[in-house]
Amino acid sequence: MSASDSKSNKCKLECIDEGKNFCLSADGSQGICYDSSERYTKYDYCSFDNKLSPSRFKYWVCPNEAACGSREISVPYTGEVIIRSIDKWSQKFVLNDVCNYIIRSPSQMTEYDKMFMKIYNIEKADVYVIKGKQYFWLNHLDTMAYNGQ
Repeated sequence: MSASDSKSNKCKLECIDEGKNFCLSADGSQGICYDSSERYTKYDYCSFDNKLSPSRFKYWVCPNEAACGSREISVPYTGEVIIRSIDKWSQKFVLNDVCNYIIRSPSQMTEYDKMFMKIYNIEKADVYVIKGKQYFWLNHLDTMAYNGQ
């Protein structure tokens, strides 16, 4: 898969959905698809890294489209509300495009602190929330999220 082909919909449809292994570059902008379960060490994350995860979790290694913005969302300890919106008017999405995010809890959080997240204004998209310590370790797999959850 060349850099120009390394779009989220191609990663999803032509690689992961076909049972192949997709590996994402360190900067998250592109990747490479393998016919086998090989892992190319140049890349940080590959879809086969967590073999037991459901397919929707494997899509996390697909590169984000430009409209998705940064993959990293750092939450401040102050309780400030963080909003991430996708500009559907200036950016073009096609069927099966994927946006992926890592929401990092504040480093100041302690054992009894809780972080809340609310999903709203979902249009023509499926949203999944997965909780874990890292890509290779899953703690909790949620079902699809809906408006207001």
